[in-house]
Amino acid sequence: HAIRFQTTNTDKMLIGDGVVLSTPFGSTGYFRSITGQTFEEGWGLAFNNTTEKIPPVFLTTDEDIVTFKLIRGSATLSFDNNPDIFKVDEGSQLQFKLSDKVAKIYELESLRCPNCKITRA
Repeated sequence: HAIRFQTTNTDKMLIGDGVVLSTPFGSTGYFRSITGQTFEEGWGLAFNNTTEKIPPVFLTTDEDIVTFKLIRGSATLSFDNNPDIFKVDEGSQLQFKLSDKVAKIYELESLRCPNCKITRA
């Protein structure tokens, strides 16, 4: 069922399935399926199946904070690479911001199979 919620980026109550917060690495998944857009810096906020079309919000600094307030209904919170799903109760308020931790991204040089046309990483 739809929930009623508000974020710091909107002044009114919204009705819909919720929000998706994304980094550039995740922007080609759910974020793109909702907004039709991707991005390369900062992070993004997409509004999922709201009764009123709300454009995505692009945040760029470490100081940017998104506050999500669940006004009516119950919701779940999940995120990549974590099997746990957390229940969010009506009346809850969650804040999101970029972490000050830095992730290391490693790229593997492609290896070519000598007897076939398959490339693997």
